[in-house]
Amino acid sequence: MNIDTERMIAEVRLRPALWDLSSALYKDRDARAKFWLQVYEALFPEFNSEGDDKKKEIGK
Repeated sequence: MNIDTERMIAEVRLRPALWDLSSALYKDRDARAKFWLQVYEALFPEFNSEGDDKKKEIGK
């Protein structure tokens, strides 16, 4: 699996809760998990077509 590093960095930067300690959501595990899932979906668009069962596995 090849990951476009620059794209990943850009996607993470769009979600301050993943990196900004002063963000109100930084300490919220559920919010961070949601944002990481969004990053994954942005990097791997075919992930959306795999269904909710796969998303639940990754979200655990």
